[in-house]
Amino acid sequence: MSNKQSSVEWLVEQLFESGVDTTRFIPQIQQAKAMHKEEIEDAHFAPKYGCFSEQYYSETFGGNNEN
Repeated sequence: MSNKQSSVEWLVEQLFESGVDTTRFIPQIQQAKAMHKEEIEDAHFAPKYGCFSEQYYSETFGGNNEN
C-alpha cells in the first residue's frame, strides 16, 4: 500500500516550491498535521453520520471553509 500525501503536506510542498522558507513554520506545520490526523480519526468514528460525510463536515467545520 502506498502512502498518499495529506492536504497539509501538499500545502507545505507548494509553499516550499514557491520559495517560502517553510522551516520557519515547523511547529505550526506539525500542529496542522496533528489536527488533520485528529479530524480524519473523528470522521472515521462518527457513527451517527453513517455515510453522510458531507453532513459531518458541515456540522463540524461549518461547511463553508473553502475559499
